[in-house]
Parts: sequence; structure tokens; C-alpha cells
Amino acid sequence: MLCTLLDCLSTPIICPPENARDVYGTYFVYTCLWAFGSALFKDQLIDWRVEFSKWWLTGFKTIKISSSGSVFNYFINPEPKQFIPLLDLVSSFQLNPDTRLQVIIISFK
Repeated sequence: MLCTLLDCLSTPIICPPENARDVYGTYFVYTCLWAFGSALFKDQLIDWRVEFSKWWLTGFKTIKISSSGSVFNYFINPEPKQFIPLLDLVSSFQLNPDTRLQVIIISFK
């Protein structure tokens, strides 16, 4: 999964060759978070995604991710190539209970 995510995100538009080293590092961290952390779950005793997030934030400090909240709540802003809260990209959304799930679209800013 890690290689597939990296392959999808390592296009010349996303990772321009002139500053590839810094950009690749940021996207590598993002793909590692999702390749390793997305399979984790919450069992009856421990929320393993929360534990993974804590472990990541204390162990890996080269690429800056805010320690408020979970590492899974952040996304890479395309222009400065930095982690920002995912809620900054999503418009406010109110679910209409009468709407079928198949037709719901959540737009990004």
C-alpha cells in the first residue's frame, strides 16, 4: 500500500523536480501514516489509531504535524506542501436524514 500511495502522489505536478527532496519527505510521511495507520482499529480496550498517532508524534519530528488531535486529521496543503487540519479543506456540512447515502457529496474548499 505504501508504494501505491507514493506512486499516486509522486507526480511532477505534486512533487516538482526542483524541490523534490523536501516535498517527497512530506508526502512520504503522509503515505506512511495512511499505509500503516489506516489498518488500525479500536478494540474493546484500546483505540490503536490513537496510540499510533501518539507514537508517531513523539517519535518523528522532522516533518511538522500539530500535536493537537490525531495525525489522521491532517492533510497536505498543495501549495505550501505542509500539513493542515482536514477541517480547513472541508466546507461545513449538514446531513439531511432523508437523503440517500449514494447521492451525498461533501465538497472541499
